[in-house]
Amino acid sequence: MLLCAYATNVIHLRNSAHSFAQACERVPAACQSQGYGVLAQHNVGDTLRSKGIDYAGQCVVFEICQPAHAAVILQIDPTLASALPCRLAVTQQGSDRRVAAH
Repeated sequence: MLLCAYATNVIHLRNSAHSFAQACERVPAACQSQGYGVLAQHNVGDTLRSKGIDYAGQCVVFEICQPAHAAVILQIDPTLASALPCRLAVTQQGSDRRVAAH
């Protein structure tokens, strides 16, 4: 398998002063203000726990898309479709809440 890196800083990470629930609630409006739409939302923490995995944290992943950006990406390299749609995650481990995007 060949893996290629097009950028060196691919994860954007921010701490959140909001509660986990508030941070998740704010994502759709924040995305919309930047021209992105939320396509799907996955509660990864709940899914892991439902499978019997002992995961104490919280994690919600949002699939987001800005169609014009996606079209440019696909025109440059169609194989990058495997990285679409873009994802944004809200996580909490203890009192540490973060929002991450790549």
